[in-house]
Amino acid sequence: MFDTPVSGSTQPAELGELIVLASGPLPQRARVEPVLRTLGARVVWVGETGTGSRLKSWSTTG
Repeated sequence: MFDTPVSGSTQPAELGELIVLASGPLPQRARVEPVLRTLGARVVWVGETGTGSRLKSWSTTG
């Protein structure tokens, strides 16, 4: 299972410039990264599943 919240607003989304805060099992990351790159300009791997959502939550409240 992967956790992939994005960072960015409407304009970056329309321009394909979102940042994907991806987290999930290391062995499968190479398989899903091409799909994630279609969602945004940058994919940042932040750890195991759940870490992406925690980071996104922290960044929007901090």
